[in-house]
Amino acid sequence: MKRELDNMFATKNDAIYYLIKEEILNGYFHPGERLTVAQLAAKYNVSPMPIREALTRLQQDGLIENTPHVGARVARFNAEKFKEIISVRLVLEPLAAKLATKNMTDEQINELETILNDMKVCLKNKDLKQYTKLNSQFHDYIYKKCGNETLYDIIKSLIERSEHSKSIFVRDDSRISKSFEEHEECLKYLKLRDEEKVYEAFMKHKEEGFKIVLKKLEEEENID
Repeated sequence: MKRELDNMFATKNDAIYYLIKEEILNGYFHPGERLTVAQLAAKYNVSPMPIREALTRLQQDGLIENTPHVGARVARFNAEKFKEIISVRLVLEPLAAKLATKNMTDEQINELETILNDMKVCLKNKDLKQYTKLNSQFHDYIYKKCGNETLYDIIKSLIERSEHSKSIFVRDDSRISKSFEEHEECLKYLKLRDEEKVYEAFMKHKEEGFKIVLKKLEEEENID
C-alpha cells in the first residue's frame, strides 16, 4: 500500500490524510471510535509522523476530537450544529442551481446525465460508497456553473463543514432510491431551462435529505 499511496498523491502526508478522511466519511470508522497512532501506522504501513499530521488536520476539519489523556476519537456530529449549517445551505444551494440553469451548455447537461446514469448503476449494484461520491460530483458540477464564485466558495465551505453527515447514508441506504428520483427531477428541469422549477426541485431534494440526516443524528444523540 505504501507504494500505491506515493503514486496517488503529491506527498505521503496528503495520502494518509485523505485516506483516513474517506474512511471516516464512508463509515469505516464509526463516531466515537478511538483512533491510535500505532493502529493507523500499522494499517497504512507508514511511520507515525504522517499519522499524527493527518489526525491534526482531521481535528481542524471537525472530524476528529482529541481529548487529553484519552486520545483521538472520531467526532460525533452535533445535531444543533448541523441545523445551523443546513439552514444556510437551504438558502444558497437552490439559488446556485437556479443561477446555473441559464449558464449550462447542452454539453454540460449531457455530462450531468452521464453522472446520473453512473449513479443508477451504483444504485442497482448497491455500491453506496461510489454513489455518494457521484452524488457530490453531480451537485458540485451544477453549483460551479452558478456564475458567482463567492456563492460557490461559501457553499463548498458549508458542505465541507457538514461532510460527516455523509456517513449516515452509507450506514442506512433507505434514502438512496428516493434521492435518485429527486436527482432525475432536478435534471429534467435543468434540461427544460426552467429556473423556478429547478429551484423548487433542489429545495425539495435538499430538505428531504437534510430531514433524514437530522433525524438520524438526533436518534444517535438520544441513544448516547
